[in-house]
Amino acid sequence: MRTQTYTTLLCLFFCFWNVVSLFAQPASHSNGASAVGSGGSSTSLTINSFSINSGTDRLIVACVTGATVSGVTFNSNAMTAGPSIEHTTFGKRVTLWYRVEGTSGSPTVGNVVASGTELSALGAVSYGNVDQATPIDGSTSAESTDAVGSSTMTNPSLSVASEAGDLVCDCMGHYDTNVGPLSATVGASQTSEVNINSGDESSILAMSHESGGASVSMDWTLLSLRTDNNNVHMFGYVGMNLNVGSLGLPVTWGRVKAEGADHVVELSWNTHSETNNDRFEVEHSRDGKLFVPIAEIAGQGNSQVFHQYRYRHTQPAQGLNYYRIRQVDFDGQFDYSPVVSEMFEGTLHTFGPLTPNPSATGTVSFYSRAAADAPVSVRITTLSGKALTLDNSALQGVNGRYQLDVSQLPEGVYFLGIKTQGQTEVQPLVIKK
Repeated sequence: MRTQTYTTLLCLFFCFWNVVSLFAQPASHSNGASAVGSGGSSTSLTINSFSINSGTDRLIVACVTGATVSGVTFNSNAMTAGPSIEHTTFGKRVTLWYRVEGTSGSPTVGNVVASGTELSALGAVSYGNVDQATPIDGSTSAESTDAVGSSTMTNPSLSVASEAGDLVCDCMGHYDTNVGPLSATVGASQTSEVNINSGDESSILAMSHESGGASVSMDWTLLSLRTDNNNVHMFGYVGMNLNVGSLGLPVTWGRVKAEGADHVVELSWNTHSETNNDRFEVEHSRDGKLFVPIAEIAGQGNSQVFHQYRYRHTQPAQGLNYYRIRQVDFDGQFDYSPVVSEMFEGTLHTFGPLTPNPSATGTVSFYSRAAADAPVSVRITTLSGKALTLDNSALQGVNGRYQLDVSQLPEGVYFLGIKTQGQTEVQPLVIKK
């Protein structure tokens, strides 16, 4: 997770942080799916309701085995043909296809459809953190046909040019001239995504991935193949390197400012760009150490234009108030703005601060400056605004000092509204267990 401590030294780091790019290795969504043809005679194969995970810089990869493949679509959008190899003897082809799917905070669901002639099998898998401008950086292919009646079997292997931080994916298609029990096992350093026997036709479609390096060797071991005088077995093998995505900063911060005015503190901040940005959480502190959330504001998701945000803190503390903005990505990662502060010298609050806060004792206390006989009531709400019911005996007060039983509250952050003589003040309350 991205976190920062605001010292002079790290302020220098923060400035640097705003001009660099971050990188994360492409990662499989582990959602491999497949469809098989009928005796190698199908003209269309479909994987229904294939789901690409939410996340950043996504890519879908499909593999098709068949005589010819005229096209592959996802969600009715055309995919791009990648590396391809044809069995020179058998006239069957293995082809990888791909399509960039951008960044999204929710899954993308659609059908994967392959069209062509004599289609045997279709497989698909998706990845994240893949460069969207140049997703594929190098590919290779190989094929082999063993002679009729050969007593040996050639196992598929490839060497794919790559580099550290990238990811290599592959697809192996195998055909046997006699129907029989076919299977294949993935290489020790690879992770299998799809591994199917196409059913009526004696063939295999298998897909996997492996972390990048200077040169990545990939292989499959073919099992249960017949080697009698009437049998021929052959394979086509294709692989391609997935380029690491440049994860730009989630937010390019502009100015963050806090100004006191009319018994409130006005917070404002702006952004010059936003990537995968779900929301902002405004956090407040009385001592500059313990920050608690006081508001949540939706982000723009993905934007390359200037945006201005504002929030009015209507219950600042007497004296110095500290604020920071917590920016949260769709995938849960977060970043902080610089800390800003503002001296508030408005009217003293009717109620003093909650102590202890955070509370791990099951009780919190506060004092009231209202008249001794003025009734005091409290209301607790969650961050989402849901009101919680308290027993009438939970609040006890003597000589302006009140104690509230919060032992029944689960650990978390709440808002405590305290009311007397028509005036209500709201303070954040943190419960620890």
